[in-house]
Amino acid sequence: MEIGLALSGGAARGISHIGVLKYLEEIGVKPEILAGTSAGSIVGSLYCAGYSPEEIEKIALNINWRQIFRYSRIRFPRLGLINIDFLDKMLDEYIGGMTFAQLKIPLIVTAVDLDEHCPQFIEDGDLMSAIRGSCAIPGIFFPVQRENKTLVDGGVLHNIPTLPLYERKVETIIAVDVNAHRSPERSPRNIFEVIYQSLYMVNRYRENEDSGMAKYLIVPDLQKIGMWDLNQTEEIIQLGYKKAREVLEKEKLPGKT
Repeated sequence: MEIGLALSGGAARGISHIGVLKYLEEIGVKPEILAGTSAGSIVGSLYCAGYSPEEIEKIALNINWRQIFRYSRIRFPRLGLINIDFLDKMLDEYIGGMTFAQLKIPLIVTAVDLDEHCPQFIEDGDLMSAIRGSCAIPGIFFPVQRENKTLVDGGVLHNIPTLPLYERKVETIIAVDVNAHRSPERSPRNIFEVIYQSLYMVNRYRENEDSGMAKYLIVPDLQKIGMWDLNQTEEIIQLGYKKAREVLEKEKLPGKT
């Protein structure tokens, strides 16, 4: 396998992955395997299922977030605040009922097993349960039960999922980190941002190690984009495209036209 693409988590910022995919397709570069964490697993699964970057962009632009979250009421916080099953409602039309074996491009979804205290690199079985587990931010979303494992957000241990690609000896790893540093003058605005930023600070040291496994690292300039700013889809996509072009424009990548 010549090119592997690692797509990080980053909540709404993960929409930026679409712009990166648009640029890669524009220059004729097609990853032969993807790994995705949290938001990266959502974009990655759609791409691996055969949707073009333009089709994924259309899906993102047409999502009615208000209607989606209407089904996700905040509950008494025993294990989390929100049931993450809303992802099924959001993605059912596109990848509902699919398994990893049905994907056109191999995909690895990263999550964390709370029971065994270790990362899970998932690449077989039901697709949606793996994505739910990868997106289950601790303290915000309920953990996900999958094959007798209790899964939470893969970003707890490997937000930039280069390790499973590195272990498979992928020759050229392109990593996309959308979890950019927040401007120092901006404080968390709600409980969701408090939890997410706290986890982010704990994980940042490991991210440096994970990003070092990539030959190319794309870090879109998303500092002004909040983790839950879901009303700036077009701008977020464009920022991903812009940074991918900046990093890769002069590089000799396999398949590049």
